[in-house]
Amino acid sequence: MQVGGVLAAKVTSREDLESVAKWALENGHFIKAFGSMHNWSPLILSEDEPKDKALLLDMSQFNHLEMLESHADYGVVKAGCGLQSEDLYSFLANQPGGQPDIPGYAFSNTPALSATTDTQDANLDTVVWLDLLTFADMPWAGEFYQEVEEWLYQQLPAHQVRVEWSKGLGYNATGAWKNEDFIANTVPTTFSTATRSYEETAARLREYDPHYLSASSLVRKLVP
Repeated sequence: MQVGGVLAAKVTSREDLESVAKWALENGHFIKAFGSMHNWSPLILSEDEPKDKALLLDMSQFNHLEMLESHADYGVVKAGCGLQSEDLYSFLANQPGGQPDIPGYAFSNTPALSATTDTQDANLDTVVWLDLLTFADMPWAGEFYQEVEEWLYQQLPAHQVRVEWSKGLGYNATGAWKNEDFIANTVPTTFSTATRSYEETAARLREYDPHYLSASSLVRKLVP
């Protein structure tokens, strides 16, 4: 099927997934996985990605849940990538220690390159989020954010100013994630004291996706 001129496929099993990945590799396409609702759209493609080489992959049927470990203060849950958050919350709330509104489980492992990834610097034990907002079409917004970033890295060591991946960073006058020097040289150093290094995580991503089938244009810059 096609969505707005972009190829799409729906998979329901590992075998389906392997077949689609093989086809994409052999035919020069890259894959964009999605679940449901607003990301069922070519809007998940960035402006610099060729639409005729994109393949949207519907992962919504991978919605399984399995409790692997249950402890007094945390649990380990295996969740499919197509799972919706409401189903996860309901599942956790019905587990021992779960609460009707907020699950009583914490993550047993922090993501590898998160703002809260453990650091080897014993003096750091708190995370402060800095959130600056403006309108998308605000004149000189890119220049302003770039100035703020440069100021932050002048005031603090790079490993104390970490990226929040769901937000913009690496600004220049043209927008977020456009500052090539910042992406190549500054971002990796922000995790220089992390318990898992930037390069270690990048190597793992290369291992999982050696042909960059699922890599966006930004990921290709972050993990060359």
